[in-house]
Amino acid sequence: MPAIEPLVQAVRDTRTLEGHDLSGRLFHTLLSDAKFTGAYYTSVPAATVLSRLVFHNWPAGVNWSAHEFPASLNVADLACGTGTLLMAVAAEVERKHRDAGGSESAALHKAMVEQALHGYDVQLSAIHFAATSLAMLNPSIEFDRMNLYVMPLGVNGDQALLGSLEFLHTDEAAVQFALSDPDFGTTLHDPGQVFGGGTRGATEGVTATLPNLDLAIMNPPFTRSVGGNLLFGSLQQAERRKLQGELSRRLKSMKASSTAGLGAAFVAAASPKLRPGEGRLALVLPVTVCTGPSWSQTRALIENDYTLDVVVTSHDPERWNFSDSTDLSEALLIATRRPDDGNDVDHRTTFVNLWQNPKGILDAHLVADAVNMTQPAHVEDTGSALLGVGGEHVGEVFSIPESKLKDKQWIGVQFARADLVRSALRLLEDGEVWVPGETTVGNVQMCRLDEIGEIGPDQRRLVDGFERTSSLTAYPMVTGHNTEERKSLICEADIYLSPLARPKGNQRPGYGERLWQQSSRFLISERLWLETARVVAMRSEDRVLSNVWWPVRVEDETTEKALTVWMNSSLGILALLGIRTTTRGPWVKFKKAELRILPVLDPRQITTSQLSAMSDLFDELTDTEFESLQGMAQCPARTALDDGISDILGLPDLSRLRVLLASEPVVCNRGL
Repeated sequence: MPAIEPLVQAVRDTRTLEGHDLSGRLFHTLLSDAKFTGAYYTSVPAATVLSRLVFHNWPAGVNWSAHEFPASLNVADLACGTGTLLMAVAAEVERKHRDAGGSESAALHKAMVEQALHGYDVQLSAIHFAATSLAMLNPSIEFDRMNLYVMPLGVNGDQALLGSLEFLHTDEAAVQFALSDPDFGTTLHDPGQVFGGGTRGATEGVTATLPNLDLAIMNPPFTRSVGGNLLFGSLQQAERRKLQGELSRRLKSMKASSTAGLGAAFVAAASPKLRPGEGRLALVLPVTVCTGPSWSQTRALIENDYTLDVVVTSHDPERWNFSDSTDLSEALLIATRRPDDGNDVDHRTTFVNLWQNPKGILDAHLVADAVNMTQPAHVEDTGSALLGVGGEHVGEVFSIPESKLKDKQWIGVQFARADLVRSALRLLEDGEVWVPGETTVGNVQMCRLDEIGEIGPDQRRLVDGFERTSSLTAYPMVTGHNTEERKSLICEADIYLSPLARPKGNQRPGYGERLWQQSSRFLISERLWLETARVVAMRSEDRVLSNVWWPVRVEDETTEKALTVWMNSSLGILALLGIRTTTRGPWVKFKKAELRILPVLDPRQITTSQLSAMSDLFDELTDTEFESLQGMAQCPARTALDDGISDILGLPDLSRLRVLLASEPVVCNRGL
């Protein structure tokens, strides 16, 4: 019956994609190389959402009923893995073709697979799976070729081969295996390697081309050059060093940092190939791309060369991620290449903060439809734009002018609700205290933390300069985040440090003593598990160093106490969460680069009596035990602290803000 044919087709598509989802998850589980290469495999629901959002009103002026134009698109995934993203693109293009009245789905799919879609990966098994997945979208089609390539990764003589990153600075690269004619899918075996089909193998000098692109869609691998340097971790150490050196050499002239991981390099490789004025980037990346200092060059690349159109993040404690192979917090990004002649219009970026991350294909379609049909709220105004699906709210959509994001963290990802983003923006940018639901707006004199304090060394430097000891020395240290110990505004040293006569890391003698000069009594957390944390800053009676708290040297005792009170207030916590770097849900870090520029209460701009009152408030609460942050709404100590600050500085009642912060998913690890 014609009336139900669209429903029947939707069921078919869903069954095919769900089948890929199940088999793909099994494949991802069994694929042993993934943990070494840092490969993340996009879940089918996330791929569905991303592809639906990418093709919403893009490209402009397309007649989707004709199959020729969609097939002429150039789409590439430089880390295609099992082909989930390419498969989602093909499915979405065919859906739009059918919805526009087109009747040539089979011809369109054949042309898409043979001409439009380009996939590159370093794992042969993944490429085979990708080919099978694309074919299974329409099993009746016999394909003549697929633009799927295994890229060589490793050292060949003096040559360091970077896999898909061979496309840094070049359009053409050698391949290890190619699914292309004339010997479609045939393999040649050579000791230790598998080469491409027949005369098209790597031994015959076969290359793959990265064409000019309409769309680059990918979930790049994520391994970083810190913490043991796992870049190219699937290789032997000698090979790994050569590849790391080659990658660093190539990235010197690019807008990317290997410190952020391979993901930044993949973005830099794909970016030059996108068509000016219309080419699009669609990415699945760790959410740290939006906030982390090591990703600043990637953010700058996107801000300068693209309009950042959409950022999707999950605030669902059950699934902070969009990949099957990780539980790290992730983001979906969509950006459009700016025209060569520039664009002076202040574009707005849409932030989609999901409270429920879609579990299945149907949910993903419904969420994407809701996003596409919802007019975002403006963050500089009031009000919300809730995402409604099936009679319940699954998220919120709001937009921020790109001028408020440029050269900064993309703050829209930091809170699940627009009202908290508004509160944080107004506090961090203008010193305004705006509490949702309150009629009055307060003002606080703010300054950058590095204007009034010096932040001390991190854990790595302490390891280079000291050895820990339980014996009493002149160098006390505060360690850990045991919430039974870190539950008040004061702390004591629990271990000692002994300066190394021969420091590590090629440091000169006396390195430990020099580090000690940065010790302090005022401490701000370097990392937190927000769900259980009670305080975010403390004060010690003695100068200390710490492995997980930043020592911050300020002018005097009164300032130390005032800042400790400020940081533990709802306003201080709001500001700190606004500049955090999220690793996995409630597991967050506060990077030194961001902490330096954190706006804090300026003790120089308040009256002497106000500063003394802040110090007295610290003394009053010295022995008071604080509840965990998720219990801050009913915490007597936090209430007393907030009320005291409001009275001293003439600010609005902070209780509503305290309630909102306590219920944030990243704080309480519970859904909205």
